[in-house]
Amino acid sequence: MPEISHQKIALFLKDLRTACATPIYLFHGDEFLYKKVIKKVLDLLLPDNQRHYNCIVLDGGSDDVIARAVNELNTFSFLEQGKVVVVNHTRLFDKKQNREILVDKIEAAIKDGNKKKAAQFFLNFLSLSGYTLDDLDIESKIDKPNLVLTSFFDQNLVVKLAQYCHEKKLSPVKHQDQEVFLQKSIEKGFPAHHHLIITSDTIDKRHGLFKIILKNGLVVDCSVPKGERKANKEAQNVVLRETLQNDLALYNKSMEPNAFRRLCEMTGFNLHAFSHNLQKLVDFVGDKPVIQEDDVAFVVERSRQDPIYAFTNAILDRNAAQALFFLDSILHQKIHPLQVLTAMVKQIRNLLLAKDFVLSSKGKVWVKGCSYGRFTTNVLPEIEAYDRQMKVLFESWRKEMDENNVSVGITGKKKRKKRPNSVDSDLPIKKKGVSPYSIYRLMLRTDFFSQKEILAALERLSQADFQLKTSTRLPRLILEDVILFICKPSFGR
Repeated sequence: MPEISHQKIALFLKDLRTACATPIYLFHGDEFLYKKVIKKVLDLLLPDNQRHYNCIVLDGGSDDVIARAVNELNTFSFLEQGKVVVVNHTRLFDKKQNREILVDKIEAAIKDGNKKKAAQFFLNFLSLSGYTLDDLDIESKIDKPNLVLTSFFDQNLVVKLAQYCHEKKLSPVKHQDQEVFLQKSIEKGFPAHHHLIITSDTIDKRHGLFKIILKNGLVVDCSVPKGERKANKEAQNVVLRETLQNDLALYNKSMEPNAFRRLCEMTGFNLHAFSHNLQKLVDFVGDKPVIQEDDVAFVVERSRQDPIYAFTNAILDRNAAQALFFLDSILHQKIHPLQVLTAMVKQIRNLLLAKDFVLSSKGKVWVKGCSYGRFTTNVLPEIEAYDRQMKVLFESWRKEMDENNVSVGITGKKKRKKRPNSVDSDLPIKKKGVSPYSIYRLMLRTDFFSQKEILAALERLSQADFQLKTSTRLPRLILEDVILFICKPSFGR
């Protein structure tokens, strides 16, 4: 079959018989794009109710991934239904001429906070350069591969990636063995209604395996030109506009041209960030049909300027990769680990207050996935009433404690300087100076956590505070452990 672009996949999928008869699919290029296209293919090949048992997803970085994939494809399911095996980020097409592309991929993965993906690309680079992890003598500042690696990478980055690979027991894959095995398996054929989906960020069309897949299956090009040339910028702009139209069409909204240009300037060509910010903007404008430039400036700018804000948001989103990335950035700015921990504690405490509201009688107005417009109209007034109620309750507790102190003779002490009322600063969900949209984003995060999970997170943060003040363990490792604990799904249930 001929290679097609990702824009033409919908036309190809209209022919159900052709789509189902294709035994192997190869998607290459931008990960954000090919993930969207793969979802469309899976919707056609395997309905949702069959995917739990009949869709197997494998990491293309492991040594035996192709053997495992072929074995799964040749194994029939118990229910005699179709089967799909997905091999993500395969290294089979990496060649020496693609080393520069891999360097760009590594830097992009680091920027996105995805250390695992960066390590996979780094191992690809080592394999293509003829090196193994054992060649990277960390103690002697990487003397052996110095001429090759330091011409592509900063030495500190090499050390970090090599250490990560050692910790995770990752190693470069020998390409030739897997290539030959997969080629023979494709030529032999897979059982009917069994499909192999392969993704690759880099590709070499002169590669023998590429030609075999092109002959027996379908290749979908999801690449977008990088760089600052006019033609590249125009191609990037086309993809960004397609993403904009597709995402906003789901909510029957549009965006002003100036707002689109502002959003592009603030995110650059990063489809993950672009789409994520679009979702935040949709939530922010509520029932308003058009997103304006001021909306973009308000919603997106703070995440760019305040890494602590982005860091704590990633934690509340339970996005461990992004949280670890921002942690690295924050610590490089010489921000003290206890300050980082304090920011985490503050956000988790705010989350607990919001969750307590949701579980209260007044919290019945909150529904999962509530729109911003409904939040400001129905939910925010109930939050304000809940805050007033909690203030009265807290004041009664404090008055009772003062009376008990007098009754047991705790008097005559020198008066201390009066502190600000903590009720006005700590306990309200709607704190002074906090925008309604920030409260709305906090409320959305309550859907990600149970009350038990939030309390378990606070307990772990307390333990981390003790460790930071008393332990000789590296502060970064203590903070990373807490992040992974909080971001792990259902850790406290």
